[in-house]
Amino acid sequence: MTITDDIREQVRQRANFACEYCGVTETDAGGELTVDHYQSRAKGGSDNLENLLYCCPRCNQYKDAGIR
Repeated sequence: MTITDDIREQVRQRANFACEYCGVTETDAGGELTVDHYQSRAKGGSDNLENLLYCCPRCNQYKDAGIR
């Protein structure tokens, strides 16, 4: 399944346009952040709104390192 523009916008609005991990805003980051899976698809996570997070590149990289 692909994350549609509509779902992406819902995630952005739900997060109030800020990283759901650290709180940095789009304004502070200089642009839109990324939509990421809370539970990765490789581990059975879905593209449902409830499994998607809005996060900055730094938190996304930190999470990808398996530290979170």
